[in-house]
Amino acid sequence: MSEPAYLPSEISEHHQDGLLPGFGPEEATLEESLAPDSLVQPVLSLSIISTNEDGQLEVWDGIRYGRVWVGLRFGTQPPQAWSEAETHPDTVSTATIRLGLDEARMLARVAGVSDMPWNIGRIAPFEQQLIAQPEPSLHYIPGSSALSTVSERLLDAKYDMHDLRQASTFRPAFSLSLAVIMGGYSAVGLGTEEIDGVELETEVMEPIIMFGAVAYMLHRRDIPKSTTGYWANTAVLLDDFETGIQEKDPAMLVADVNERGLITVCVKGLCVATTLRIIEDRKLLEAHLPIVAVV
Repeated sequence: MSEPAYLPSEISEHHQDGLLPGFGPEEATLEESLAPDSLVQPVLSLSIISTNEDGQLEVWDGIRYGRVWVGLRFGTQPPQAWSEAETHPDTVSTATIRLGLDEARMLARVAGVSDMPWNIGRIAPFEQQLIAQPEPSLHYIPGSSALSTVSERLLDAKYDMHDLRQASTFRPAFSLSLAVIMGGYSAVGLGTEEIDGVELETEVMEPIIMFGAVAYMLHRRDIPKSTTGYWANTAVLLDDFETGIQEKDPAMLVADVNERGLITVCVKGLCVATTLRIIEDRKLLEAHLPIVAVV
């Protein structure tokens, strides 16, 4: 799926045409923002939580000792083969997958936040707006809910977890709960446009609504260091994740990143900002975990 990315002048035109509801000065509901003719791109972000580095669940020692999984994006190519065609290369990322507008509307309706009004008001990359914090509601993989279905698709496509359907409903692989919904722009590249007769370089941006869910690993599952969607997959202590994102320090987030010569790795974006929003409030995170995970 190609990215629906636009120059600032195009964004202004789309505002006037009513195709980016919520991304301008006027308020819109989530239902309106995700209408069939909207140019907004909805995305699911999974904050995958486990209790230690290899995903083994022995004893939950308290939420501060939990870990969140992050990796580096490279599409389907190894890092040495990156090209301009790759999606957000050199970017620290939590698990994400693009959604259809119909899927996103269903997630919002099930969470009871379709009528939530919001607007971001500014065309600024890397600034996010909290749209909603749905009430905790646990789902599972395998499962038949909308959140279970799209989450399973993400884990299969990006982490090569092709066996999730084989898990028993009596012993599920993951618990899921939609915790936050964020809106904002993601800068996806550079373009040029003419302003007062002068060609100027400007950022090309993608309007995104991010559905941030907690995926708690209920049983041990090894995540390889390299998968279809990410490489250098690393389970990061929650405190280290917070500090690494706030200080934009990739060395705190991805194993051996400096030794790999990737000191310019990008640590900013809606996916990591969404995960940060969830885990920096430990009570919010705990509310979206199954009871057996909370001390």
